[in-house]
Amino acid sequence: MSLVMVIVAYPVVEEWLFRGELQPWIGRKLGGGLGPVSIANLITSLLFSALHLLFQPPGWALAVFLPSLVFGHFRETTGGLAAPMLLHGCYNACFFLLLA
Repeated sequence: MSLVMVIVAYPVVEEWLFRGELQPWIGRKLGGGLGPVSIANLITSLLFSALHLLFQPPGWALAVFLPSLVFGHFRETTGGLAAPMLLHGCYNACFFLLLA
């Protein structure tokens, strides 16, 4: 697996799909939140973690849930995708470097 794919391509594509498209769509349909976490962010993060079950062991897939909530929070607070994409890339780079 290429480092460029892990820290650039995957974060850009996943954030565009999950935080750019899915999270706002769910937010328009359901609205509301649970304290500082919106329902849209929670559902999106659950789906994001579930998708990782297809490619990673359960523990690793579960490990993306909390960072996903953080990425979603930054999507909602900044209104854009740059912050979640950058955070996601940094998270993946750290994860990759720790395992390499």
